[in-house]
Order: sequence, then structure tokens, then C-alpha cells
Amino acid sequence: MAVVLVDIGFGLVTLALGVIAGWWLQSREKNSAAGPGADEVRRAHEVLACLQRMASHVAREVGQHSSRVEEINEELVSGSIREPAKIVHVVSKLIDANKSMQGRLDQAEDQLRQQARLVESHAAEARTDALTLVGNRRALDDRITRCLDDFQRFGQVFAVVMIDLDKFKRFNDTYGHQVGDEVLRGVARILQRSFRDTDIVARYGGEEFAVLLPGASPEEARTAAARARKMIERAGFHFEGRRFQVTASLGIALVRQGEDAAGLIHRADAALYAAKNAGRNCAYWQDGLEVTPLGDDGEWPWPPACPSAAGARPLPAAPAADQQGGAPTVPQDDSVAELLNRTAFCQHVRSRMAEWKRGGPALSLALVEIDHGGQPAHDGQQGRETSMGILTRTVLAMVRQMDLVAHYSSSCLAFLLPAARLGDAVAVAERIRKLVRQQPLTAGECASNFTVSLGVIEVTEKDDLVGLFHRAEAALDAGRQSGGNRTYFHDGEHCSLVTPPAEAVCPG
Repeated sequence: MAVVLVDIGFGLVTLALGVIAGWWLQSREKNSAAGPGADEVRRAHEVLACLQRMASHVAREVGQHSSRVEEINEELVSGSIREPAKIVHVVSKLIDANKSMQGRLDQAEDQLRQQARLVESHAAEARTDALTLVGNRRALDDRITRCLDDFQRFGQVFAVVMIDLDKFKRFNDTYGHQVGDEVLRGVARILQRSFRDTDIVARYGGEEFAVLLPGASPEEARTAAARARKMIERAGFHFEGRRFQVTASLGIALVRQGEDAAGLIHRADAALYAAKNAGRNCAYWQDGLEVTPLGDDGEWPWPPACPSAAGARPLPAAPAADQQGGAPTVPQDDSVAELLNRTAFCQHVRSRMAEWKRGGPALSLALVEIDHGGQPAHDGQQGRETSMGILTRTVLAMVRQMDLVAHYSSSCLAFLLPAARLGDAVAVAERIRKLVRQQPLTAGECASNFTVSLGVIEVTEKDDLVGLFHRAEAALDAGRQSGGNRTYFHDGEHCSLVTPPAEAVCPG
């Protein structure tokens, strides 16, 4: 009975290991397009063949042992052996045969364990970057797939951080690839220290790394990324008695509903490229709407004051008409270069919203866009630039020193009015609309006018950044669809027209 149990147990172990090895080999071959090389497949075949040979050899020995046991058993039950000494001798042969077989089984089991460890080693090697000893692209892709599954089934969010060493090609060309390899190994170690044990660090390719943060909140992801950037910046990498330093740019994105792995990586890459374009050695966050920079602590940095933001003053009155009795005038200097871009403006709005939610002053925002039905100064790019120049100077003349103005699109400006309630913001918007309508556009012998539509909102408790801009855009759309040259405001429930007719509701 003992022999049979050993035989069955060993057979099951052999079968399990064979199935595991076969499954591993099959998965490697199926994923060959993703990167496994011929050498990996060859080694897997060798491991599987070895397991099969061992199973066959052990089965043969077990068969021979069973035959021997049957012979001894026949001697015992035949009745031909009656003397006690001969019986003891036959039983001793049976015991010796069992011991011999057990020894061979133990030896075979040890060999199987070695082969199992070899299978595990090959599997680990297939997902490990040989230079840095962190995960490779394949390992990252596998884990992202699993995290996406957990997100869809259980709602567990996760983040991806893309990290690229700044000007690393030039670094390699200057100091050599041996130094570059040592730096890559050092950066990998820093990333493993700066992120959690549960996070997955991988070399994405070349001088680019990626980190997967399962279950991380936006704040945790931003803080970890900022910490990693500072650690890389401060680290010294030593090679042959010399010390080298590098910096890194980072892009972070949190998974969104309905997003696949490619979309998530694309957004993190977009944030990374923004960090590169902003001068490198910084981190940017992609929230699904905008790309915004992070401070050294991973928080949204309070924006530096604009060149004209020396302090607050009351909302301005409408500019007076000139001495000839004509229409009100605006400055003619070119102030377009002073405007923020859309990304920077969104960063300011986010920061001011956070201050408002902590008990800060009221906050209003407006969008002003040139009506497409209006007559430009003249056709073509120059005409559009002339119209935008007039609109920009008009807006800058009407806002306070503390207000912020930005390019929102090619024909639209946005301006933020801190400490202004909705009624005050609507008054400013109406002054801008009326003043633009009265300004002649002159270009050679051509002179004509254009009009603008405006959408105005005040921040409410229900607003996040996306909802805030959606409300402003809804109000602006109402003005455009009503024929242009209109100011609409959105009170959080619906849109209302400031100029006659008395009221209109946002489309849709």
C-alpha cells in the first residue's frame, strides 16, 4: 500500500509540473509577438522535455518495482515457503526493494523541484529587465491588465507614472554608455525606494521608466511622483571615482472609467511631454481634461502673481468716449503676449477654487468669443489676428489688476475675476461686449466691425474644474446660438440672457 501511495503521489506531482510547464510554454508562444525571443522558447522546450523524460524514466522504474513486488508476493502466498527463516528472508527482500524505490523517488523529486525552480526562474527572467533588474515592458503590460480588471470589477483605482531621464542621449554621448548604464541601474534603485512595496517599477524602454500604483489615490500618486523626482535630482551616481547627476521629467495619470491601457499610457505620456516642454525636471498631471504642473510636494502649486497683479482695485467703469465725441477707445499697444495659455489658466482656476472652498472670496469666470457671423477686418489669418488683437486689448482694459486673462481657443478668451460676484462679472462682460461692438477695425482701406458673445458663471459648491468650464461653455453656446452679440450667465441650474429678449434656456 505504501508503494502504491508513493507511486500515485509522485505521479500527481509529475503531472502537475508537466501541466504547469506546458501552460507556461504555451503562454510564452502565444505572446511571442509581444517580445519573447527564440532563445526563451528554446529554453522552455528544454525544460519541458526534461520533465517528460524524468516522468517517463520514473514510470518505468515504478513498473519494474511493481513487477518485483508481485513476484515476492507470489512466493509468500504460494505456501511453498514455510520455514520462518525463509519467510523473513523474502520479507527482507520486499523491504529492501521498497527502500531502493523510495530512494529513487526522493532523488527524482529533488530533480523535479530543481526543474520547477528553473521554470520559475525563466518566467521571472522573461519579465525582468536584465540591466536594471526591475520589471520590463511585458511585466508592466500584464499588471496594467490585471489592475484594469480590478478597476472594472471592484472599482479599485490605480495610477501610472511615466519617468524619462532628461537629455540622456547627450549624457550617454558625453560620458559613455557604461556610465549611462550605471545611472540607469541607480535610478531603478531610487524608484524602488521612493515608491511603495506594492507598486510596480518597470523599465519602459531606453531611459524611460514607468511605475504602476495599484489602489493609489490622486494625492498619493502625485506625492510619490514628486518625491521620486526630488530623489533623482539629489542623487549622485558614481563610476570609476567620478560623480554624476541627472534629472527626470514625470507624467502622471489616474485611470478613468471606460479607459483601456493604451488610453491611460497616452495620457501619462501627454503629461510627460508637457513636463519636457516646460523645461524638464518637473512633474505634470493629466486629469482627463487638462495637463497641469505639480509643485515639489505633489500639490497644485499656488500660481505666481501675474506681471500686472500688484493688488486688487474696484471693478472698472466703462472707458470714456474720446474728446471728439466718438466711441470709447481701448489701448492700441499689443498686449497679446501677456496672456496665459489654457493649461496655465486652468491651473490658476483650480488653485483659486481650492482657496474659495476653504472660505476664500467669491470667484467668477467668463468666456468671450468672436462671433463667427461677424465681419472680420479682412479675410485670412491676418484678419483673425487683428480681431483677436482688438478683443484682447479690450478685455485687458476692462479687467482689474488682480484678474487673469488667457487664450482659451483660437477665437476665444477666458478671464477670471477673483472676489467678484456673478452680478459684477456680468456687468464687466456687458461692458466688454458693448465696447467691442463700437470699435472700428481698420486694415488698409477696409473698415468694419465685429461682435462677441460671452458666457459668465460664478463658482458654486457643486462645481469641480470640469463642471465649472462646462457651465461657462454652455452659457457661451447659448449666446452664439441666439445669433451672437449676447451675454448669457449660468446660475448653476440654467442659462439666462442679460440683454433682450428677457430670458433663454441653454440648448439641450
